[in-house]
Amino acid sequence: MKYIRILLLLICLQPLTSIWGQQETQFTQYTFNQGLINPAYMGSIDYTNLQLSNRNQWLGFPGAPKSNAITVAYPFKYFSSAVGITAMQDKVGPLSNTMLTLGYSYTINVSSKLRLAMGLRGGANLYSANLDKLQTNDSNDGVLQQGTVQHSSFTVGAGLFLYSSKWYIGVSVPKLVTNSFSFSGNGVDDDVFNLKERNHLYLISGYVFSFSGENVKLKPSVCLKKVQNVDPTIDISLATMLYNTFSIGGGIRNPDTFFAFLQIAAGKNVKVGYAYDFSKSQLSNFSNGSHEIILGLNLYRDATKIHSPRFF
Repeated sequence: MKYIRILLLLICLQPLTSIWGQQETQFTQYTFNQGLINPAYMGSIDYTNLQLSNRNQWLGFPGAPKSNAITVAYPFKYFSSAVGITAMQDKVGPLSNTMLTLGYSYTINVSSKLRLAMGLRGGANLYSANLDKLQTNDSNDGVLQQGTVQHSSFTVGAGLFLYSSKWYIGVSVPKLVTNSFSFSGNGVDDDVFNLKERNHLYLISGYVFSFSGENVKLKPSVCLKKVQNVDPTIDISLATMLYNTFSIGGGIRNPDTFFAFLQIAAGKNVKVGYAYDFSKSQLSNFSNGSHEIILGLNLYRDATKIHSPRFF
């Protein structure tokens, strides 16, 4: 029965009356598209940037999460600022979440080699539950007889991004404003079928080591994610860039999830990347892993200049 395995897994993970989990979109190649979670990151680039991301999680698992995202950043060179648009959509079984935000980032010089970008974004979320997709033995369930239920909300997020040419550290809260929605029908206990947003805190840092006259670069990075009532999630990764063209790396997420990624720069304007995740937990009995693809496009104001590729 479609989606039954998802429901059984959730029931096994937590008591039936209280299920908590990560709500924000999970992307493995986060270090190359930090604008998804930190609006301040837009201020660290001096060119127009377009990023497309697609992630299919837990392949082979009915109703598994699917995520798509688009980010566009446009810098204003003479105003030390940048604006950007972020659009994301997550689908998990009959549930979907679509978000569209507009962001602004302003950058100050801390020293001759150190800069601090400050960002803010705001927009709207649309939550939708297509309850007709669920199959149940109880045809009289009041919740499932509602068809498609939708709720919308306002969202606002903020972040800081401190960086030099060799290292960076960013902190952000994608949702400062949280909301609660009920997907229950008349006469149904709202406490059981509520969707409650939670604040997520992200801390991301990395350092770039250069060898062989900048032909080989090595970048260790770490991402700490914390959400209320959930243990912190830690991503640790190591990436290598060769001749400013190929990037290859891998890492670990908590103790039981591993990932690897490969990126290729097609000239100075286009970047394509692929990542694969696999788990050593009991989830591996049901899933064939997760696949992720990103496409980046950089548009420089002065095409005649030589631009050094960014490694973050």
